[in-house]
Amino acid sequence: MPYFTRRPYAEMQVANPSAPSVPSPDILTLAGEVLAQETAGATEGPFRMRSPVAPGTTGRIVLDVSADPGPAIPALRLAPSDLVGSAGRIAANQIRVDPQTMLAAPSQEMVISVAVPPGTAAGLYSGTVTAPGPDGFVLRIEVPVSG
Repeated sequence: MPYFTRRPYAEMQVANPSAPSVPSPDILTLAGEVLAQETAGATEGPFRMRSPVAPGTTGRIVLDVSADPGPAIPALRLAPSDLVGSAGRIAANQIRVDPQTMLAAPSQEMVISVAVPPGTAAGLYSGTVTAPGPDGFVLRIEVPVSG
């Protein structure tokens, strides 16, 4: 009984001595380009809650925050906005950001908790968490609410 193995694709190609050789790509450069593409706009978001939140319950968005090395930045106070959707609004006082003040640390965790009030209509609600100031930032967040 014959035994078959699959040959690699490169071995199946007929060599053409007159064809110019194609340099193999630099794998580190290629990996860097892929990483840059995947992380482009990482600080802008929007950061969407992974699963819909039912009215009367609380959902969370957990973010890992890393600071660039360099001069120390002052502590940044984080302030959420109202979440607005086509079916209504979730007030900013229903959103908790922990920690409320972001310190310049190499790496830390930020948790954004959204308490969806009972009776909130189903839909996608969007808003921001802002750290005002010259070293500040704006994170766009989205919270899907189930019906």
